Amino acid sequence: MTPVFRDTKEIDWEQLLELQRSARWSHHRSLEQLKNAIHNSQLLITAWEGNRLIACARVLTDYVYRAVVFDVIVHPDYQGRGLGRQLMGQIVNHPSLKEVEYYFLYTADKEGFYRRLGWEEYAGKSFRLINKLSPNLPSE
Repeated sequence: MTPVFRDTKEIDWEQLLELQRSARWSHHRSLEQLKNAIHNSQLLITAWEGNRLIACARVLTDYVYRAVVFDVIVHPDYQGRGLGRQLMGQIVNHPSLKEVEYYFLYTADKEGFYRRLGWEEYAGKSFRLINKLSPNLPSE
């Protein structure tokens, strides 16, 4: 299989939503949420077999220092064929990201995959805030 990769936000929204829903951790997303996420991301990379969307990932970046990779999804029918590796290669070799010093991502269960691609675990340095109305933050 030789997929065709695209880096445009012009997308078949129904196929993208279907692909998102094929992943355990993004199955609950609405079309409106997905459109907002893509609109507010700097880069969307998709992989196609003919007219079928088979993989995607999006990136938030300043194009110089940092890029954060989100929503790396390969359709279940295409997993185990090297498509995830190709998709990540499209990201880190993308011309608009050539100056980026550090890439980051979060994964709940694909650590081995990313290690095989040369990514290093960044344990102990990551933080998250779950609720925007945290009692430890000032309200104004």
